[in-house]
Amino acid sequence: MAQRRQRGWLKTESRTHGDTWVLFFRKTRESDGKRIENKIPIGLVKDFPEKNQAWAEVERLHLSINELNSRRGITFGGSGAALR
Repeated sequence: MAQRRQRGWLKTESRTHGDTWVLFFRKTRESDGKRIENKIPIGLVKDFPEKNQAWAEVERLHLSINELNSRRGITFGGSGAALR
């Protein structure tokens, strides 16, 4: 079964330096396996006034929000052989 990849979602939050774009995404907590919401500040709304500009900044930052499923391992090529 293929592992799904997430993009996350953007919202604005009021912070001390002004309204800020924040990237939200879900992650599995190691201790109990529960899915929790995480967030990463991207930049001020005054620097990125439109949502598509904020998404471009997310892409530029190369944020890794998709975790590798360690139980499945990494596969190479089309054979499906897992790296052990």
